[in-house]
Amino acid sequence: MKVLTKLLIILFLCSFVSCKKEEPQIIDLSGGVEAIDLGLKDLHGKPIKWAIMNIGAKNDADFGSYFAWGETAEKSNYSWDNPGEYKWGTKIHGMTKYTSDRYLEPSDDAATAMWGNKWRTPSLYDILEFTDQDKCEWTWTTRTNSDGKEVKGYLVTSKIDGYKGNSIFLPAAGYRKGTETELIGLGSYWLSTKMHGKDSEADMIHFSFKYSKVIGFAISDRYLGFPVRAVTEY
Repeated sequence: MKVLTKLLIILFLCSFVSCKKEEPQIIDLSGGVEAIDLGLKDLHGKPIKWAIMNIGAKNDADFGSYFAWGETAEKSNYSWDNPGEYKWGTKIHGMTKYTSDRYLEPSDDAATAMWGNKWRTPSLYDILEFTDQDKCEWTWTTRTNSDGKEVKGYLVTSKIDGYKGNSIFLPAAGYRKGTETELIGLGSYWLSTKMHGKDSEADMIHFSFKYSKVIGFAISDRYLGFPVRAVTEY
C-alpha cells in the first residue's frame, strides 16, 4: 500500500457484533443532502451526524469526487508539480500553508465549498467514536452504485441505544495519483486535521478488508486525491 506513507500504529482489529434494527433517523438538510444520526459525538461531547454519501456522489455507493487535501475542486491530475500542481506547495520547495495550523480553514474545506457552511470535513477527533467497535459495527458488504455496478465497502451501523440500525455505507474507493485511480477495494478518506507527520502530509481515516481487516487512522501525502465524507452539527 504505497499510498500510506506512514501508517500509524493507531490501527485496530474490528470485531463485528449484530445489533437490533430500528428505523433510521435521517436529517434532511438544505441542498438536498441528507445526514444520518449515529448517536456519536466529537471529543468535546458535541453531537455530529454523517452524510449519507461522499461529496460528488449520486448515491451512497458512488465513489464521488477526489480531492487533494486543502483543495476544493476535483482535477484530472494529482501530483506535487505540473501537471496537476498541488495548491499549497511542493515536497521539494516546501508547503506554503498549513505548516503550523492543524485544521483546514472553511475556505479550503471541500465539504464546505461543495455543500455549504452546514457541512465540513470530519476531524481526527470526530472519528474516535466512529471507529470505536463498542459504538459502531463495521460490516464488509456490497452495494450498487448509480451506474448499476457492485461496489465493496463497509456498512457502519450504530450500536448506541436509540440509534441502533442507523447506518452509512463507505465505499472502498481507493485514491487518485497522477491520472490514475489506484487500490480500489481499499478505503481512505481525508480528515480536516494535520496532527501527525510532516508538513507535506495530512490525516485520514483508513479501512481495509482485503488487507488484514484494518480500520483506523493514517496519514498520507497532501497532493493525493481521496474522497471526503462530510459531517454536520445541524
